[in-house]
Amino acid sequence: MGTPNASILPFIACCLSILSIILQLVALPSNYWAIIHPSNDSEAKVENGNYGIWTRYITNIPRSGDKFSANFRLPPYSVSAGVMAIMHVLVQLAFLFAAGISCIQALKDDPQLMLSANILGVVKLVLSVLAIFFSLLVIIFITVNENQSFQYKVYKGPAFWVQTAVMSSNVLLAFVCSLEDVEHAELESIKNIQEWPSETEVAEQYSNPSFTP
Repeated sequence: MGTPNASILPFIACCLSILSIILQLVALPSNYWAIIHPSNDSEAKVENGNYGIWTRYITNIPRSGDKFSANFRLPPYSVSAGVMAIMHVLVQLAFLFAAGISCIQALKDDPQLMLSANILGVVKLVLSVLAIFFSLLVIIFITVNENQSFQYKVYKGPAFWVQTAVMSSNVLLAFVCSLEDVEHAELESIKNIQEWPSETEVAEQYSNPSFTP
């Protein structure tokens, strides 16, 4: 079974890029990157807590459920995680622009209409790899030294798993871009072979000067 038709791949890449942007924008402002619980041997009076990239809360469940500032610290590189998440969105927007050009050229069936397909392929592949890099850094930075106190236990929150989905979609995006480059190279090879004169035509041309292929 061969790879998908080359004209379909840019549209798949666009969909994956949009999905990655949406998931990142959902995770970025969330206050539930991690959920905090007091350890069994802790004398802390809080019942529950959670934090986002820039914010932290404690919820006193037995009383009112209201959130107020917590006394536990955020991971030391949480701000860096937020910066990397913003960089990831910017990279995806740049990718979406390049993928949009590819979609237009695919619809027009002209791979050189606005920009060379070879250049577009390299740009999209580089941007997709950068997207993987930035989304992975978000995960690393938000988890470094997350357990800073023996009084609390830290559990991954929903936003963390959304970020994992972001990185997974980026890996799939890079794979699709690689498939697109391979498929384009194969089509170029077939085109060159079809345009190259056959041995019969070459022999006829030399034996008959008036021959026109």
